[in-house]
Amino acid sequence: MEKLSGGNNTKQCGKPKWDWMQVDCNLKTESNRKYVMWSLAPSIVLTSPSGEGPDPSVKLYVDTEKSLQFSEELGWNWHKSWNLPNISIRVEVH
Repeated sequence: MEKLSGGNNTKQCGKPKWDWMQVDCNLKTESNRKYVMWSLAPSIVLTSPSGEGPDPSVKLYVDTEKSLQFSEELGWNWHKSWNLPNISIRVEVH
Protein backbone atom coordinates (compact mmCIF):
# COMPACT_ATOMS: atom_id res chain seq x y z
CA MET A 1 0.00 0.00 0.00
CA GLU A 2 1.35 3.44 -0.79
CA LYS A 3 0.70 6.73 0.95
CA LEU A 4 -0.61 9.33 -1.43
CA SER A 5 -0.66 13.09 -1.67
CA GLY A 6 -1.68 15.58 -4.30
CA GLY A 7 0.73 16.70 -6.86
CA ASN A 8 0.78 16.07 -10.56
CA ASN A 9 -0.85 18.42 -13.04
CA THR A 10 -1.90 16.15 -15.90
CA LYS A 11 -4.63 16.60 -18.48
CA GLN A 12 -7.55 14.28 -19.10
CA CYS A 13 -10.02 14.97 -21.94
CA GLY A 14 -8.49 18.46 -22.35
CA LYS A 15 -9.10 19.42 -18.71
CA PRO A 16 -6.55 19.36 -15.88
CA LYS A 17 -6.74 16.32 -13.62
CA TRP A 18 -5.47 16.11 -10.03
CA ASP A 19 -3.30 13.00 -9.59
CA TRP A 20 -2.07 11.56 -6.29
CA MET A 21 1.59 10.68 -5.73
CA GLN A 22 3.53 8.84 -3.04
CA VAL A 23 5.05 10.94 -0.23
CA ASP A 24 7.19 10.26 2.84
CA CYS A 25 6.65 13.00 5.44
CA ASN A 26 4.82 13.94 8.66
CA LEU A 27 1.32 15.35 8.99
CA LYS A 28 0.33 17.59 11.92
CA THR A 29 -3.33 17.60 12.97
CA GLU A 30 -5.18 19.63 15.59
CA SER A 31 -8.34 18.69 17.46
CA ASN A 32 -9.56 20.55 20.53
CA ARG A 33 -6.21 22.35 20.82
CA LYS A 34 -4.31 19.05 20.91
CA TYR A 35 -1.71 18.43 18.22
CA VAL A 36 -0.80 15.02 16.85
CA MET A 37 2.08 14.26 14.46
CA TRP A 38 1.41 11.42 12.01
CA SER A 39 4.23 9.78 10.12
CA LEU A 40 3.20 9.09 6.52
CA ALA A 41 6.14 6.78 5.95
CA PRO A 42 4.96 3.30 4.92
CA SER A 43 4.94 1.19 8.06
CA ILE A 44 2.52 -1.71 7.52
CA VAL A 45 2.99 -4.64 5.18
CA LEU A 46 -0.01 -6.91 4.67
CA THR A 47 0.68 -10.56 4.00
CA SER A 48 -1.33 -13.75 4.15
CA PRO A 49 -1.69 -14.78 7.85
CA SER A 50 -0.80 -18.37 7.05
CA GLY A 51 2.28 -17.33 5.09
CA GLU A 52 0.96 -19.39 2.19
CA GLY A 53 -0.96 -18.24 -0.82
CA PRO A 54 -1.11 -14.82 -2.39
CA ASP A 55 -0.78 -11.62 -0.37
CA PRO A 56 -4.00 -9.65 0.02
CA SER A 57 -5.00 -7.09 -2.55
CA VAL A 58 -5.07 -3.58 -1.05
CA LYS A 59 -6.80 -0.61 -2.67
CA LEU A 60 -6.53 2.91 -1.27
CA TYR A 61 -9.12 5.54 -2.23
CA VAL A 62 -8.56 9.23 -1.45
CA ASP A 63 -11.28 11.82 -2.08
CA THR A 64 -11.75 15.50 -1.26
CA GLU A 65 -15.01 17.13 -0.24
CA LYS A 66 -14.45 19.99 -2.72
CA SER A 67 -12.31 20.16 -5.83
CA LEU A 68 -9.02 21.98 -5.62
CA GLN A 69 -8.80 25.08 -7.79
CA PHE A 70 -6.91 25.16 -11.06
CA SER A 71 -6.14 28.07 -13.35
CA GLU A 72 -3.95 28.17 -16.45
CA GLU A 73 -2.00 31.06 -14.90
CA LEU A 74 -1.33 29.54 -11.43
CA GLY A 75 -1.92 25.82 -11.91
CA TRP A 76 -3.20 23.99 -8.83
CA ASN A 77 -3.58 26.46 -5.99
CA TRP A 78 -4.95 26.92 -2.50
CA HIS A 79 -4.52 30.11 -0.48
CA LYS A 80 -3.10 29.68 3.02
CA SER A 81 -6.07 31.56 4.56
CA TRP A 82 -8.61 29.13 3.06
CA ASN A 83 -9.69 26.03 4.91
CA LEU A 84 -8.58 22.87 3.16
CA PRO A 85 -11.44 20.60 2.10
CA ASN A 86 -12.16 17.49 4.13
CA ILE A 87 -10.27 14.49 2.81
CA SER A 88 -11.72 11.00 3.11
CA ILE A 89 -9.65 7.84 2.84
CA ARG A 90 -10.99 4.35 2.30
CA VAL A 91 -8.92 1.16 2.32
CA GLU A 92 -10.20 -2.12 0.87
CA VAL A 93 -8.37 -5.33 1.68
CA HIS A 94 -9.34 -8.51 -0.22
